[in-house]
Amino acid sequence: MNSNSSTFTVNEIIWLLNGTLTIIVNAILLGIICFNRKLWNFSNTVVISMCATGILWSLLYILPRWAFVNYTSQNWLFCSILPQIGIFFITILNLHLVLISLDKLFAILYPFKYIKFATINASLVGIILIWLIPAFVAVLPFITFRQLSPPDCKRSVSNSTTEIDYLIAVFSLLFFVPLACMLLCYTYVFHIANQQLNKLHMEAKISHSCRIKVRNVKAARRLSIIVAVFTVMWLPYVITFFVYSVAGDKTAISQNTIPVFRYFAFFYPIFNPILYGFFNNNIRTAFVTSRIIALCRRIGRKSNTYTQHESSFLQAVGKMIYTNAKR
Repeated sequence: MNSNSSTFTVNEIIWLLNGTLTIIVNAILLGIICFNRKLWNFSNTVVISMCATGILWSLLYILPRWAFVNYTSQNWLFCSILPQIGIFFITILNLHLVLISLDKLFAILYPFKYIKFATINASLVGIILIWLIPAFVAVLPFITFRQLSPPDCKRSVSNSTTEIDYLIAVFSLLFFVPLACMLLCYTYVFHIANQQLNKLHMEAKISHSCRIKVRNVKAARRLSIIVAVFTVMWLPYVITFFVYSVAGDKTAISQNTIPVFRYFAFFYPIFNPILYGFFNNNIRTAFVTSRIIALCRRIGRKSNTYTQHESSFLQAVGKMIYTNAKR
């Protein structure tokens, strides 16, 4: 926002849209899980924490740092810690992906132990660790090489090898570690699923085996889409950052491409809950069920305006949508 005007720039409008959509999408998924007790389990507790992180990331970093920058820059302390707030929340978000991938791997490797140990209390322990590690990473510069001193806004230390080493470690933690973990876990999950498919193919009927194969193919596609979206949206920004900050390439191309790729990377928290919500059968079914209930209530309230045939038709459509959502 310009200092002499109340109008938003194009860049600020984009970030305002980013922050608003992030809050809305994560809040919807958060509400679906929280208001449906049947969805309270290990995996979805992690998703709840991930959605809450996305909302806080938008409120405490995206909007203050990029949409309302002229207001936040007036406070030297808040201005100085804003980059670390961003590192804190984005690291938490991506470590959630690690925990979810490990959850999927453990569930398929040790299904009976998983039922016993994958409790909500166990998920809370993992979530606490996920929040503590980024907290230490975020405050580390302030207690070592980047001392806060009023009234200047100090977001980094220029020409500091320590600063560069720190950023390399942070970007590795928030990108390469989650990516490697997801690739290893999901590849192994797909391998185990194929082995189980081969056994079932030998023992079961052909028609039953075909149905299982279709489900495994769908599961493989879902996993590959999650990894692909994460890679496509984050990899360009990470590579450009290393070229610009670490390799020392200060060309105009690098300076102009970093903001573009930052858009892609920082829009990922919008797509993240959509992917995990849509690819989770229980969450998708709960969402569709809530819509069907709302539709039926609307039909009931407007029963005078609908004929019996029209009401039956709408209810049949609702049942069909519900059945497809469970697949």
